[in-house]
Amino acid sequence: MGVEAGAEITMVQNICHKDCREECLEIVRRVPGWHFYPDIHASGNTSDVTMEELQEWGFQLVSNHAAMKGATKGMMEYMMENFKRKNSVYSENDEFYGMGHIFTPFSFEEWIDRDQKYIRYEKKLRNGAGGKRWEM
Repeated sequence: MGVEAGAEITMVQNICHKDCREECLEIVRRVPGWHFYPDIHASGNTSDVTMEELQEWGFQLVSNHAAMKGATKGMMEYMMENFKRKNSVYSENDEFYGMGHIFTPFSFEEWIDRDQKYIRYEKKLRNGAGGKRWEM
């Protein structure tokens, strides 16, 4: 339905599992546009798929919920330490990789540079690069 409505990007749910190769190839074969793999999982100490495999199969976008888990873990750590100490000294004085109290890891100029980089990459994809490279 998304394709019929004109969606340029398609994400098919429930394909993120071990041995999903054939399903993924079928999706790429039958569904036009950009392909979004919903979430890379791992079985034990082995990733179910690799970024290289997904790229070879024709996926240009990939999600991984590590950022969500990492953010939650960090919030829990800060709140547990603050609660244990009954103050906010731990979270207020944590230098967080040398960034101190700066919440954003990039300066305004760096955000502009990054934005321009992604715009160039998007134009490259639209002009026929076809997602052959994920590096920017």
